[in-house]
Amino acid sequence: MKRTALTILLLTTAVMAAGFEGYLGPKRDGQYPQVNSIGKKLWTKSIGTGYSNVTVVGDALYTMGNSNGMDTVYCLEAKTGKTTWTHTYRCSDGNFRGPRCTPSVFDGKVYTVSREGHILCLNAKTGKPVWESHAKKFRCRPGRWGFANSPLIHDGLCVIDIGRIVAFDAKTGKTKWQTRTDYGQAYSSAIPMTLPGDKTVLLTFPARGLVVLDPKTGKALGSIAWETKYNINAATPLIVGTNRVFISSDYDRGCAMLEIDATGKVKKVWENKNMCTHFSNPMLHKGYLYGFSGNTTKTPPL
Repeated sequence: MKRTALTILLLTTAVMAAGFEGYLGPKRDGQYPQVNSIGKKLWTKSIGTGYSNVTVVGDALYTMGNSNGMDTVYCLEAKTGKTTWTHTYRCSDGNFRGPRCTPSVFDGKVYTVSREGHILCLNAKTGKPVWESHAKKFRCRPGRWGFANSPLIHDGLCVIDIGRIVAFDAKTGKTKWQTRTDYGQAYSSAIPMTLPGDKTVLLTFPARGLVVLDPKTGKALGSIAWETKYNINAATPLIVGTNRVFISSDYDRGCAMLEIDATGKVKKVWENKNMCTHFSNPMLHKGYLYGFSGNTTKTPPL
């Protein structure tokens, strides 16, 4: 089944004021504390097919879509849906047509990844390219369902998981580091985590399992194997408290709570099959984990 080409946006002044600068919000946990309610539908717009969500900064809304083998990055007026600018490039449809990336916006720039591996940094006001790269430069090929990764902007870096985890200088596009290991298909996005002792690490969740990285060097500090049928770990890890991380995957794999020590080493606290998250990210609220479990089909369509 292919996703509808029509994107429907529900926006209010409160939502636009809060700002969604990137995937899953400020902390990549799906929570937007400044937004208390959702108002009426203001407008709709057709942007092509795809799985990109929206990013809102001020009165500008950014998203992506694909039509006739061409990807388009959109900047729209958040209040009206009027197009401010577009940036289009060739990108094949493939399985499940369209981009999977939610644009990240930081310091006047928009960062995106295509299902084929185009990595773009665009001027947020004009849409003109600032720098470009491609996954093939790092000998990384898209998995069965393409690259499905939203860039993380952290401490001057643009971090992307394309099998190898790669960090670019966010301003210039210069490669700062890349992991020597290719961890396999990547359908999840990187998140930062501050451990006790004020040590910051990066968490990624590619096909092989959870990986803890030093954000300055890309060195793997710890990891834990978490392999699934079809190599799909799609839900972004969820930080719980100061030193725990919740992961969940579908195809009867289940979920686990992990603990990360001050050095980045990982150990399992518990594991069960009470939640098998396919694509949607789980959320934490008042000590409880909420999420969708299971899949609509027994095997993924090809």
